[in-house]
Amino acid sequence: MRKTGMNISLYVYDTKADTYELRKILDKPNMLEMDLVIGPVYNELVDIAARWAQRNRINMVMPVSQSDQYLMNNRYVFQANPSVEARVEKAAMYLARYWDKNIVILHNNTDVEKNLIEIYKNKLAGSFDYSTGIEQVVIKEINCKLRGLDKIESALSQGENIVIVPSSDEAFASEIVNKLYSYADKYKIHVFGMSNWVNFQNMELQYLQKLNGTFFTTGYINYSNKHVANFVASYRTKFKAEPDEFAYQGFDIMYYFCSALKRYGPNFKDCLSPTDIYPSKYGLRTTFEFDNIDRYSGFRNKGVFIVRINENFETVPVEVDQNVNYFFKFEWN
Repeated sequence: MRKTGMNISLYVYDTKADTYELRKILDKPNMLEMDLVIGPVYNELVDIAARWAQRNRINMVMPVSQSDQYLMNNRYVFQANPSVEARVEKAAMYLARYWDKNIVILHNNTDVEKNLIEIYKNKLAGSFDYSTGIEQVVIKEINCKLRGLDKIESALSQGENIVIVPSSDEAFASEIVNKLYSYADKYKIHVFGMSNWVNFQNMELQYLQKLNGTFFTTGYINYSNKHVANFVASYRTKFKAEPDEFAYQGFDIMYYFCSALKRYGPNFKDCLSPTDIYPSKYGLRTTFEFDNIDRYSGFRNKGVFIVRINENFETVPVEVDQNVNYFFKFEWN
C-alpha cells in the first residue's frame, strides 16, 4: 500500500469474542480519531460496534456478517460479505434469460430451503418482468421429502430443463445430483445449486459437469491471475504458509476501503456506487458492488460470482469480463 502513496496508521485490537472487551476498546479515546473500523467478526458483537459507529459517525465494515439487519437506519455500516438475498437476487437476474425454459425447483422441505424458495420466487418474478416483459412464467416445485425422488422425472421436459436446488445438505444434494445424472442422457438438464456443493465428499464432480452445474458464490480466486500469483508468493515469503480464504478477503477489504479513503476522504461512502470505476470493484477474491436497501440504510455488497464446473472438473467463471480493471496499482515483490 505504501507503493501507492498510502500512509496508514493501523491499530489492531482483539475483542476476544467478548462484549466487555469490545466496549473497553470502543471507549479508548483514540477510537474517536479513526477514519475506518473493520470488524468485529462475531455477530454478537456487530450490533454494539454498529451503534457506536453511527453515534460517532465513523465508517465501519462488517467483514463476515451476512445479516442486513445491522444496515437498517445506519448509513455508516458496510456489509462486505454479500447476504443470501444478494446471492439469490444475482441468481434471479441471471436465470431470467431462461424464462422460456422448463424451470423446476427441488427441495427437501426444510425451513431454510422453503425460505430460500420464497426469495427465489419473488426475485425471479421481478427479474422475468423486468428483463423480458413476460408477466407469467410457470415454475414447477417438487417437495422431494413428500413426493420422493422418483417424481422428479415427471417434472422434466424434452426441451431444456433449468433445475434449481437450494439445499446445502450434503446427503440430499448428492442424492439429487445422482438422480438427475441418471436422466442426463434422456433430458437436457442445467442444474443450479449451492456453492458449497463442490466441497462435498460425496459429490461427484463428473456428474455436476455433465449436468452443467452452476453456482452463485461470494468469492472466486483465479490462480492463473498474475495478481493472485504474486500475492501467494509474497504471503508464502512473509508467513511461511499458504493464504486461506480470510487472507484474500482481508487483503481485498483493506485495499478497497483504504483506496476509497485516499481518494475521497472520510466521507467516501457518499462517493461509491455499483457503477463506480474507482476504486475498481475487482479484488483477489471479492467483488465489491455496493448499494443501499433504502435511503436510510448502510451499504450492502451485491458482488456475486457465477461459476460452473468445466470439462476439467474445475470451477471457472461463467461470465468473464475481459476488461477487468483490478484495483491494484503496483507491482508485487
